[in-house]
Amino acid sequence: MRKFCFAAFAAVLIGTTACTPKAPEQFTGKIVDGTMNTVTVESPADGRRVTFTTEDADMQEAYGLLLGNTATVTYRGKLGETTPALKVVTDPAYVTAIGRWVEPNPIDPEQEQGIEIRVNGVAASINMLTLRYEAWELAPEGDRIILSGVSEGSGGPYPFEQTAEIIEMDGKPALKIDAVVLTKKDLI
Repeated sequence: MRKFCFAAFAAVLIGTTACTPKAPEQFTGKIVDGTMNTVTVESPADGRRVTFTTEDADMQEAYGLLLGNTATVTYRGKLGETTPALKVVTDPAYVTAIGRWVEPNPIDPEQEQGIEIRVNGVAASINMLTLRYEAWELAPEGDRIILSGVSEGSGGPYPFEQTAEIIEMDGKPALKIDAVVLTKKDLI
């Protein structure tokens, strides 16, 4: 009888643990594609791309699914061709960074100069011929971005890299690069 009770207890224990849903897992990477109800994320570790359906996902911390932004997707079960997402989280600093950041041109105040920051890490100079911004990425320390490009002045061309901080000035976003503060011309 004792063996039977033990066997029955073991069967019940195995049955209850086998039916327990798997704990949610996370997949983190860069957004490389998306549609109205899907987002495709590429892992930086191995280049694996996974498409997640977002119809029933918690999107409160998704802040816009822009190409190139980092996304952490919570899911349950195996990763398949398309995997249902439980939650999608992106970096809000990425969305804030996108746009045209300008200041009056010190030589001709009728004009503006600055930087246009685009999705997928693309940057471009605005009315600055000797300082060509080409790329950008989020810095690890939060509201900072790393800008890179080519300087044509001072015996150039030579590559450069600058760190810019996204700040708030008079209630509006601003981009501080060393002593220069650029204001956001247009919002996305």
